[in-house]
Amino acid sequence: MIQFEQIIQEEFPVNDGDKVASSMALHNLSSLIKSGIELVNSHLKNQYVEIKTYGTVQINHIATSLLVYINEYLKKLGREGKEGDKKELKYYVGKFFRRFLILIVAELPEKNKKLFVLSLYNSLHETCILHEYKFEELIQFLGIQEFAEYKIAELHSSSAIKPDADIIRQIPRLVLINDSEDDLNNFLDAVLKFEISTEIEKFKNLLGIPKENLAINLNSSKKVFVLQFFAYAKDAKIITHQGCGFNGSIYQVLSMHVVDFDKVFLRGGDAHREIGNARRSKTWEGNIASFEKVFKKNLKSEQIKA
Repeated sequence: MIQFEQIIQEEFPVNDGDKVASSMALHNLSSLIKSGIELVNSHLKNQYVEIKTYGTVQINHIATSLLVYINEYLKKLGREGKEGDKKELKYYVGKFFRRFLILIVAELPEKNKKLFVLSLYNSLHETCILHEYKFEELIQFLGIQEFAEYKIAELHSSSAIKPDADIIRQIPRLVLINDSEDDLNNFLDAVLKFEISTEIEKFKNLLGIPKENLAINLNSSKKVFVLQFFAYAKDAKIITHQGCGFNGSIYQVLSMHVVDFDKVFLRGGDAHREIGNARRSKTWEGNIASFEKVFKKNLKSEQIKA
């Protein structure tokens, strides 16, 4: 089973271990973290029953609870002007939990690791939405990119199974239904032409195989227009989504990869309501005509509605 001291020994140099443990104790985090580890161990001990019943081990709620408590504490240090303490503790905690996650995954059956990683990734993302945390910072904070790329095995054993690239492919993304180089370039040209975004390289990654949260900035001065653009692209079967599950949508992908998409473009509400409002806008028909003119001219898709 995983131990607090084990994590510190594996992640930090010998001379730094005592300093890390003392820092966590000074900020009254040691007991909380140790209790979290005990709970995780109880689930790992019962993992085969949980995997059979639920599909994966049930520890996401523990991870998200620890995230909220520690993040709020770090924010408190910032408000108190203790930036030095905040920076140091954030560094220690980030490295600590990165190793903790690696050790958790090492305890799971090989065939279940991928599902657990995706489930945890989505839980952390939605927690960030609810608490208005910056998901891209969390990814960097915990080393989620490396975690999601599934290099855990490489860190544990030279004889481990080669990391499965499918985990990367399952990070939510947009997909061009007619996936040709010309159609990709034409779609990106439309993004620029209609001033949806200037971050074309990030958009290209979103339509490829993203390895992390892309933190794309969309044009927040044209919120309704941007929603209409994506609604049209979806309706016209130009784009679809992948990696969001059966009930996912392109808006779930945007929620994950676009900076403040839920807050700014969905106004804190649900996608169905805001897209409905965009469709009912008096600008809908005129803007759709503009989109059709450009896409019919450029894209090869025969699925675009007349």
